[in-house]
Amino acid sequence: MIKIEISLDQINYGEIADTVIPLVIDKISSREDSGKFIQLLNGLDELPGSLAKTALDVLPEKIKEEMTVYFLDKYKEGIREVINNLAKDNKIKAEVSKIRVCRETRQN
Repeated sequence: MIKIEISLDQINYGEIADTVIPLVIDKISSREDSGKFIQLLNGLDELPGSLAKTALDVLPEKIKEEMTVYFLDKYKEGIREVINNLAKDNKIKAEVSKIRVCRETRQN
């Protein structure tokens, strides 16, 4: 077994929110069981992403990192599957068996 460690640094949370929030709202609003609020948000063009970006800008870095760890951990099996499919498509005979997501404190 070989262990590979990847660190994410200098994450632009605002740009991610600006891109991802409208996609999420659009996907959710297309469902039959989406509430009126989600449908309303979908009609506001880029406003939800801008609001999320503004909200993220004022949060402390520690909170933003904890939120990111939560979401990466929640979707780590999907991430693992994407990596394994990429390896398979490129005829790389290796498989990611486990993904561990954690937040490391910064050392100044």
